[in-house]
Amino acid sequence: MFLALKQWIARRPVLAMSLLSGTLAGTGDAMAQSIALREKYKAEHGLPTLVAGKDTTATTSSQSQQHGLISHWKRHYDPLRTVRFTINAAIFAPIVFRWHKFLHHALPIPTVNPSTPFTQCVRHALLPLLRRVAVDQAVFGPLANTVFFTTITLLEGGWINEIKDKMSQLWLTTYLAGLYVWPTAQAINFMFVPLTYRVAFSATVSMFWQAYISWVNSSPRAAAGVVLSQPAPPPS
Repeated sequence: MFLALKQWIARRPVLAMSLLSGTLAGTGDAMAQSIALREKYKAEHGLPTLVAGKDTTATTSSQSQQHGLISHWKRHYDPLRTVRFTINAAIFAPIVFRWHKFLHHALPIPTVNPSTPFTQCVRHALLPLLRRVAVDQAVFGPLANTVFFTTITLLEGGWINEIKDKMSQLWLTTYLAGLYVWPTAQAINFMFVPLTYRVAFSATVSMFWQAYISWVNSSPRAAAGVVLSQPAPPPS
């Protein structure tokens, strides 16, 4: 089965990456909504938040809280928002794929023999790697955030003014936060992952990153100046 999947990805890489990216982005948004709704429910009911692995309540009370949390999730979870994130990532995946191909050929990273002296490794491999990561973050990072907020706002029914508001409020914060994640992730990606699977690696990292920007997208800051479609905004 794995071999058949590998062969299909090799034959249809753009389609495969679109499907995978969309699925993982939708999963990331579902994670963000679930966490936000869980914490909101706990805050409204005076329960401790983000306490992992410990339950200090009685069993009956705990079961009642669990039922209440499930009911709260069913009332406020926004499946259309998850669909929007899925569509956005699926549409953007071919651009990511072509960007990786461009970087691979325009900024090659030579392979280095393990016996090569350290100074030569730095000159022949590390510096080209850092150059590629720098170009990726300087060019593609801003583009990715711009496309994300533009597409999401359009899917939410917004237009030029809403896009401008969301970009002015959230673009810089999201981009700067991404600098904590993507340079390291892309360095690993460029150095160790074959070209065919680099989008898949990015999509896997994106599942968690998407959860973050999804949360930012529906934060109170966003809701203050931007029309959002979810009934109770929780913060890619």
